[in-house]
Amino acid sequence: MSKEPNTADTTSMPPPKVPRNYDQEAMSLVIPVGQSRWAIAAGYLGLVSLLFWPLGFVSIFASIKALSRQRTGATWLRIITGFLGGAVGVGVSLMFVYVLMFSE
Repeated sequence: MSKEPNTADTTSMPPPKVPRNYDQEAMSLVIPVGQSRWAIAAGYLGLVSLLFWPLGFVSIFASIKALSRQRTGATWLRIITGFLGGAVGVGVSLMFVYVLMFSE
């Protein structure tokens, strides 16, 4: 009589491996890994343009350039941050120019 191996014993099996893609996607939310330089620049310029408004124009330009590159979830976050921050910066700069031109 031959003894068959117990197939229900799962204690000797290694744990399932986490896909590499998941690790990279989670890490790219914290550290810009595997993203285009334009997306990284757009995100940071968008944040800085909220305080230093002339950078809004550069942030919008970098966001548009980043749209032509490969996009992931974290890249979209940086592009949107750059575009919205740049739009606020451009809006503030246009209001500033308007006040300078039409103030008496």
